[in-house]
This record gives sequence, structure tokens and C-alpha cells, in this order.
Amino acid sequence: MVERISGCWGTAAKRMGILQLRNDVRFANAISPFRMTRFRNLLRMAVLFAAACAPVFGTTYYVSSSSGSDSNSGTSTTAAWETIAHVNGQTFLPGDSILFKRGDVWNESLSTASSGSSGNPITFDAYGAGAAPNLTGYYAVPATSWVKVTGNAWKAPVPSSYTTINFCLFGSIWGQKVAASTSNLTAQWDFYLASGYVYVFAFTPNTSSYGLILPQSSSSIATSCIVLRSTADSSLPAGRVVGTHGIQDNLATSTDILIRNPDATGQNMYFAVGPTWTCTSSPCNSGNQAMLGGITTVSANTTTLCSIPQVGSTTLCPNTGTSGNVLVPLANGYVSSTLGGSSSSVVTISGGGNTETFTPQSCPNQTGVCINLSALAHAYPAGACIVYNTTGCGGAVTNGTSPFPFTLANGTVTNTLAYNDLQYMWTMQSEQNGSGVGEQALNGCNASSTASAPTCTADRGPDHWLIEDAEIRMFPGNTGNQNLATFNGVTTISNSTGDTSKMAQGIHFDRDWLHGDWTSVAVGSNSISDMLDAEIISWSFMNSMISQGLRPGGEHHGIYSTRAAAKDRSQCDRGRLDSNLRRRL
Repeated sequence: MVERISGCWGTAAKRMGILQLRNDVRFANAISPFRMTRFRNLLRMAVLFAAACAPVFGTTYYVSSSSGSDSNSGTSTTAAWETIAHVNGQTFLPGDSILFKRGDVWNESLSTASSGSSGNPITFDAYGAGAAPNLTGYYAVPATSWVKVTGNAWKAPVPSSYTTINFCLFGSIWGQKVAASTSNLTAQWDFYLASGYVYVFAFTPNTSSYGLILPQSSSSIATSCIVLRSTADSSLPAGRVVGTHGIQDNLATSTDILIRNPDATGQNMYFAVGPTWTCTSSPCNSGNQAMLGGITTVSANTTTLCSIPQVGSTTLCPNTGTSGNVLVPLANGYVSSTLGGSSSSVVTISGGGNTETFTPQSCPNQTGVCINLSALAHAYPAGACIVYNTTGCGGAVTNGTSPFPFTLANGTVTNTLAYNDLQYMWTMQSEQNGSGVGEQALNGCNASSTASAPTCTADRGPDHWLIEDAEIRMFPGNTGNQNLATFNGVTTISNSTGDTSKMAQGIHFDRDWLHGDWTSVAVGSNSISDMLDAEIISWSFMNSMISQGLRPGGEHHGIYSTRAAAKDRSQCDRGRLDSNLRRRL
């Protein structure tokens, strides 16, 4: 048996002249004993030299972001270190090995000052099974470092070595770098670096089911109201219904007109004296089988939901004809055959590079406008603009400088600009919470003994609040069937007990608009149970409007109240007469 001498010993010995070898040295087995003469001492020196140049086997350390701890010894898989920062702070010796657990991720950079030696490096490698360890090089900003700057702008300090930041990862979403000014932080995860801080726009959706909560901390009843009001309050109609500007109900029927301004902008408005509903066929329960009459359209600013002519029949767009009267569904309400307010009495349609006017026809129209296709010179795609007595398209509030005039049925001369109340109101909108459903936009807290969230500090509901000039709305798309505004703090109090001391009281609404996203019977998705659940003692709902909440095929309540008592609001009045209670809602 023969074994080859190689490696550090053979090479170094040959180089230093310890062994003069013409060929590879071969060791014989016991059958062929090796003859040793004068090389014995030199061979002993060679063995000593080989021992000196052999690799040094150091300590092996383990690191795991998922199961380690920097308080561990790091010398076994069950006592691994946790962070790269801890590794960077250690002193390692030649021959040491630092192994990172496969599948783990560190948002850090590896930078150690220790050094190995020639033939004895410090080794960085992996252990375990799975994907290679991932050292991203990111700086993980501690959650406790964030400080609010203003609004939705936040900042956190970063290490001084970070002089440029081009990428920021927020969870699984990459941020958008913007110029270094808080005024440029306008969208979620916009960020920039300035003066040692990273600034970011961050809006966190509410994780509860509650929006604005009216609190109650006192066990005593207040003697005056807290008022929530728009700064443009004086520009809204005094003592009249917001949006519709309704007429007092003690006027003659012929002049007591119903005004509808469902989006409170004056952009899609009509009035009626004794509206009618005519079935064109039986049963009158589905499809395009009903016609609204007695309606006079004042303004329209909307878009079509179907092409003209319609190619291929659908449930929403069943009419595929190329001539005759055809119902075209609209995104905002409907346009009647009777127009008021324009001397030309024609509607403008534009889309696909074409524009022309037409006169609405009389046919089933509950979802849009009836058009005589034979009178149109062009075809139009879905989304074509329908405008009458307004400017712009698609529901935008653009008539601020264009007060289109019209005359009401009772002879009142007015204009669309006078009905743009929304521009003077403040908005209270529910948001999508962490569960993907909508919160309630407005809530009264519940007496503490009811143990029903949201709870008051005191053992009674809120009292004496006046909410004025508010647009209260559900966020578009929510189908969670929540209430929009709720004062129902007595869910654990039986009606039979007659105990009303814990209920909210003295809650008053004036010139408010509560609504969903149903801009027509064909367009919308909100599922709202009650616009206002009012379990309140002594309350009023004055000069206010509810719209766009009724959905086809679903139950919906405008105001729902089973234990409330409606009374005057004299303690909250600003000098208006209580006769306002008699005005039409």
C-alpha cells in the first residue's frame, strides 16, 4: 500500500530543502518495510513544520432572525444570535465560521471588522434547509421612531451614513420618491430624505367600525349645545332644506313643488308637481316597463352607461335597435321628456369625437333618458357625455361661474348655481376599516354600563350636540350593510323597563345631507341599513336631506327610531323659530 504525500507539508518541505525528492515519496506497507538512514532527523523536523502550517479550526456561530436572540451564546443552532447588527459588533478569530439560517431574512447589512489570516479565513455560510439566507441591506426603521409632522405626513431618523434613499419598502409596497418638501407628500407612501430623516405620507385606515364618535364624560345634563358647523355656514339657505330648498308645507298643492337635487350640486336636478308612475306592461315589476311622469328636468350632467346604438343585449343595456325611441341608462338619475330652464330645450351629447343635440322622448325612463335613435347623426360609445343646462360632464361641480337660469312651477325664478350647496358644506365620510368593510360615519357613544362599543366615559349617552351643514356619506363601494349614523346606546336596556336615563338626548341635525353612492337605480353599490338610527330623547332632523341610499331589491331605512322622542331644539337654536319644525324634510 502506498500513500502520496501532498498539501502543506510536502510542498513546504520540498521548498525548504528538508526533503530532496526526485519523485513522489512513497510509504511502503508492513510487507515492504521503509529503509530509513540519515533522513530520520530531517523527517522529524518536517513533521513539526507540517503541524505548524495546518489550518486552525475555530468556533462556529449560528444566526437566525426567526428563532435566535442576541442574548444567546450563538454557538449552537438552539442558541443562535438574531441580528446582523450583533454579528457586526463581534470580534472573530481566524478559522471562525458564521452560519446564517436558510429561509431567514435580515433587513440589514453585514460589515465586520474582524479578519482571518492566510490559509485561515473567517467563513460566512448557511445552515439548515430551504432558500438561501437573504440579507437585504435595508435599514429597518423602528415602529416607535415615527413622529407625526402634520396631517398624514410622518418622519423618522435614519443613520447618518444614509445620505441618499432611492427606495423605500412599506410592508409589501414600494414607495414613490418625491422632492424634499412636505407639500409633495400627497399620496400613500410618497417619501423623501432630508436632514437625517425619512419623511413619508401614511394614511392608516381605521381598524374599528366607528368614524366620528360624539363623547360623553359628564354625568350631568348640559344646558347648551356643542355645535359642529361649516365655516361657510352663512352661504347656505337659511331655514330651508339643504339641496332641495323645499317649500313650506302649508302652501297650496299646485305651488308646493317637489324639488330634487340628489347630489346637492344643482348639476342633476328636476322638479315635479304630482309625479306619476305608469306601467307600460304587466306585471310592472322589472325591466324597462315603467315611465315617470310629471317630472321637469332642470339640469343634467352625466354619462351614458351603454353605447348608442347598443351592440349585444345585456341586462343593463337591452336595447339593440338602430332606430326609434330607445332608453339609454345614465350614471346620474334620468332626464325627462319635459325640460325646464333652457330656451333651446335640447340636450347635448358628446363622445367619440362627435357632438350634437337631441330632444328627449317620452318612453319608459326610470333609469336614464329616452332618445330617438333615428334623429341622431352619429353613434356614441358608453361613457358619452350628456349635458343640459350645465357645463362640464360626469357630475363635476363646474357651474360655479355659470348660473344657468330656470323658472319653477310656482313662478320662482332661480338658477342652478343657487342649488350648489355642497361647496359650502363640510364632509364626514366613513372609511374602509381593516376588515375591508365600512365604518359608521357618525356615532354617539354608549353609556358605560351597557358595555357596548363605542362606550362613553360616563354612564349615559351624549347630550346636546348640534350638527350643521354636514355632508355625511358612506365610502363608495361599501356593501357591509352598516348604518351611516347611529345613536343606539341602549341595546342592553329593555323597552319594558322605561329606563331612558342612559340614552342620548338633545341631538339635533340642521341642513345636513346623508347619502350613499346610488346615483341612479342602475349605478351604485352601497348597502346601508339605516341612514340615521336615532334612539334619542329630544331630538330633531331639520332642513336636511337623505338621498342615494335606496338600492334595488334591498331593505333600507332613511330614519329608524323605536324608542326616541322628537322635540324642539330650543336649547340649541341660534335664534331661528321653532316653526322650522313644520318645514318639509
